[in-house]
Amino acid sequence: MMDGAALFTALVVFAALVAMATERAEPSTALGMALAVLLLGGAVEANAALAGLANPAVVTVGLLFIVGAAVRRSGALARLTSAALGRRALPGLSIARLMLPVALLSAFLNNTPVVAMLLPEVRAWARRHGIAPSRLLLPLSYAAILGGLCTVIGTSTNLVVNGMLVQRGLRPVGFFEIGQLGLALVVGGILLIAAFCRTLLVDRPDTDAFADPRDFTTEVLVEAGGPLDGARLREIRLDAGRPLVPVEIDRDDHVLSAPRLDTVLRGGDRLVIAGAMATVLAATKAPGLRKADDSAFSEATLGQERRLLEVVVSERCPLVGARVGNGSFRATYGAAVLALARNGERVAAAREGGWILRAGDTLLVEAGSDFASRHRFHPHFHVVLGAEARAPAPRWQTFAAIGALLGMVGLAATGTLDMLSAAALAVIGLLAVGLVDRQVIRDSVDLRVLFAIAAAFGIGGAIEQTGLAATLAHALTAVGNSPFGALAAVYLATAVLTELMTNNAAAVMMLPIGLAAASEQGASPMPFAIVVMVAASASFATPMGYQTNLMVYGPGGYHFTDFLRAGVPMGLLVAALTLWLVPTLWPF
Repeated sequence: MMDGAALFTALVVFAALVAMATERAEPSTALGMALAVLLLGGAVEANAALAGLANPAVVTVGLLFIVGAAVRRSGALARLTSAALGRRALPGLSIARLMLPVALLSAFLNNTPVVAMLLPEVRAWARRHGIAPSRLLLPLSYAAILGGLCTVIGTSTNLVVNGMLVQRGLRPVGFFEIGQLGLALVVGGILLIAAFCRTLLVDRPDTDAFADPRDFTTEVLVEAGGPLDGARLREIRLDAGRPLVPVEIDRDDHVLSAPRLDTVLRGGDRLVIAGAMATVLAATKAPGLRKADDSAFSEATLGQERRLLEVVVSERCPLVGARVGNGSFRATYGAAVLALARNGERVAAAREGGWILRAGDTLLVEAGSDFASRHRFHPHFHVVLGAEARAPAPRWQTFAAIGALLGMVGLAATGTLDMLSAAALAVIGLLAVGLVDRQVIRDSVDLRVLFAIAAAFGIGGAIEQTGLAATLAHALTAVGNSPFGALAAVYLATAVLTELMTNNAAAVMMLPIGLAAASEQGASPMPFAIVVMVAASASFATPMGYQTNLMVYGPGGYHFTDFLRAGVPMGLLVAALTLWLVPTLWPF
């Protein structure tokens, strides 16, 4: 029976889970609020609540973000794509050739930038060879997830669990120690997807949701001498107060792409309007504007001044949950939103303010010709189509980035330096050669992720201090009634929890319960720590369960059920291999 403090903690944690599962709050907000309530309610002491901010694992995660960004910018990943896929398109073989190097890269780099870099390359390769991108993009994500389980730096979750073990005075997991299990999972996962690709993967039609921009744009002309001749865009309001935010202005054979609000209209200007039907109709009826009799706007007429690009929205984008199509994206990033696709299908902007943006949405934007080069590595979205091929980075940058990465891995793996010191040294080296600067650091370090991890540390402390961990561990061991049964119960509980919240937060909350279960069974804590590491990252069955799944969701044209179709067998395989091998490799 739980006492009052444990019950209070359980209710607060449950409320945070509901907020995250229903997307009413992002993880950093939900976890931060939950920690504040627990602190004010006396469920956790201040030192324990703030322990995550000083934990070396949190700082190490931030440093690895920077190292990963530098490797990505150096062009090292792009050089591997064509070599990995080859020139022949054979379904099973192509999948295996893609998954193996991706898993290898993800063992040493944050898997999000790995997928972000390879996604447009893989999609373009699939189209060149007449293969549906849906056949390759889901394996790309799964390989990145599995590869992260091969080293202690493969995912931030591994680092966080390791940091918690050290915090409790327990033996940490060695750098390559988890690789004993991770390699088996990589091989098993590749064989499963490659051998049963025709059953597990679907051919989603590669029909371009944005095939003809004229299908979702309207062109209007500014009447010479009319009421809008000489007016600034910010001064113009259509009926119901709708702003006039054209995608572009065609003026005397010169195009103003994503025009600024201080742009002055002139008689004869041709405005391209996109967005909600009500806004388009209002523009055609506004005094001083008339609908053009012809349509001059198409991708073929874009020329050198501007481009149409497809971008996939990241969870880190501050506009997630807000309306776009009303000029907000343009004001933030300098590109105009023409259309939005979700699950591979274009979404009509039914509301006058445009679309409510979600993570994983694909946007068709028009921007200047330098947009792709300026924002190719932007943390808020990923350019997946429309960017011209970039000139390869100088080879010295590739060698410097790879050298810094290998040096960091070597120093940490041999025990010469701890992981924090090795990562710090790598960042210093990258700063010295100019591959990292303030902008790279600002863009690559996701403070919301770090705050969510730090808050989860505090919540984990509350779960432990109030006795909630011991209570839940007792319930799990009662179900399992043996060390192996308790281990399986911890795996299942962690796997379910990670589908509802971030994998880091799930691991931080479940590790105290797993360690308590190990203590109650008189078993070694190491098998339970390894199981929490794996289960927290083994999220294959939903697009929201892992960031890389979300990244391929839109570009692959997937439906939610596509993840269940491939992800459930993959999850069962990973669970079976883990529960079979862990007691052998790390005896109770």
